[in-house]
Amino acid sequence: MSQEHEHVKCLIIGSGPAGYTAAIYASRADLKPVMYTGIVPGGQLTQTTDVENYPGYPDGVMGPEMMEDFRKQAHRLGTDIRFGYVTSVDFSRLPHRVVVDEDKTILSFLRSCGLNLPYDPIAIFPFFVFLSPFPMLVY
Repeated sequence: MSQEHEHVKCLIIGSGPAGYTAAIYASRADLKPVMYTGIVPGGQLTQTTDVENYPGYPDGVMGPEMMEDFRKQAHRLGTDIRFGYVTSVDFSRLPHRVVVDEDKTILSFLRSCGLNLPYDPIAIFPFFVFLSPFPMLVY
C-alpha cells in the first residue's frame, strides 16, 4: 500500500488556542495554513466550563463556545481545517515529513514551534510534538 504525499506551505498540528492563534496569524500572512485538529478538535478547552480569564470575553465564556469562535475566525481567514491525528514526524531530513492517520505524509521544508526557546526542541526532544500542549507550526 503506497502512502499519499502532499506538499504544504504551512502545517499546524493541533487545534487548541495556540493552534488557532497560529492559524489566524498564518492566514493573515497569506501562508495558506493547513491545520490538523488532533483527536479532540478544539483541544482541552472543549472540556472546560467557565473560562473567565481570557481577554475579549468580559462576562466569561464556556470553553466549547470559545473554541468554536476561534475555529470560525481561522476558517473565515482561510485556514484549511482538517480532522486528523499526527501519528509520526521526521524532522531529521529535508523535506520534513509529518504522517497523518498513518496513511498520509505531509512534506515541508522549514519548521517553528510555539515556544520561544533558545534551542530546537525537536533536535533535543524528538517526541516534543506529542507531549507539548503547544502546536507545531511547520512552514
